Amino acid sequence: MAATITKPQEQVVEFYLVSVWQGILLDLLGERERALTHYRNALSTGLDPSIQHSQYDLILDRGFVEDRIERPFKRD
Repeated sequence: MAATITKPQEQVVEFYLVSVWQGILLDLLGERERALTHYRNALSTGLDPSIQHSQYDLILDRGFVEDRIERPFKRD
């Protein structure tokens, strides 16, 4: 039987995802300090989802976010 995600859990996953994308976009705009805030917000959820965006060749998991805290996101 598959696990059921409740509405509050779903909202936390959405918050995680939105925070990561905000960090990425702010890095691309050169707003590093603001980007770090969003990456840290994502990590503060305690989640480690594996969210894949194939069209961008990205997997937005905890390791990705930890790497972004160490190094800004740059598009190849």
